[in-house]
Amino acid sequence: ASLFSTVLDALAANGGLAPTHALRSSSPAIDKATNDTCPPNDATGAARAQGNACDLGAVESAGSAPLPTLIINTITVNTIVDELNADGDCSLREAIEAANTNAVVDACVAGQAATSAVDTISLPSGVYKITIAGTGEDANQTGDFDLTESVKIVGAGQATTVIDGNSVDRIFHVDPDTTDSLGIDFTLQKVRLTAGVGGASNGGAIYVNYGDVVIEESDIRNSSATNGGAIYVNYGAVWLENGVLDTNSATLDGGAIYAEYGIIR
Repeated sequence: ASLFSTVLDALAANGGLAPTHALRSSSPAIDKATNDTCPPNDATGAARAQGNACDLGAVESAGSAPLPTLIINTITVNTIVDELNADGDCSLREAIEAANTNAVVDACVAGQAATSAVDTISLPSGVYKITIAGTGEDANQTGDFDLTESVKIVGAGQATTVIDGNSVDRIFHVDPDTTDSLGIDFTLQKVRLTAGVGGASNGGAIYVNYGDVVIEESDIRNSSATNGGAIYVNYGAVWLENGVLDTNSATLDGGAIYAEYGIIR
């Protein structure tokens, strides 16, 4: 066994939006962090600290307290129309609003407020085009889709599930509200983003402000901005896993990605 396997469990779905390594009882990282500086919850949603002090790493050692059960809350989109109203269906904008507010929106089920819950938006095959014009507002009412809570969007495949910015605005704005000052998580899986426009602003397809974004089996194409033609990240991280960034452009820096105090992996 390697040194790491003696102190860490294998990468697994312990909770949260990304796989993590749980600490084994022999790990020297247990109780080695400072309570004054550690966040109140770990990556799975479990409260810190479980022992005499916080643990180092993404997952707090549970000790006698079990890790929380991960709740998968699925919000299923059933119309390609860009709308935010009450006509008996569930659009992508409405699903995001339900996740943001943890409330029922039109026919979309409510998002979950629990820290151990993951709101997953199921997006069937189709072209989801932004048609509600407007830029510069951050309440998910017009233009780009504003994410203020953690969410995962899962499509049917990047060739068949397409989110089209329609050159109206950028496509996603990841920006937590004041209750999530530590940032939020946004995962995009099996989806294509195209024709996002940041214009004089940054992030043609995705603008990340205090958050982490995972792009899995997805691609971003034909988007543009001043900085970060595809993605702009400010205080956050971007993980690309089997993702493609193609034919994106920036008038200044970062035709594909621009990271301002950010991490790209």
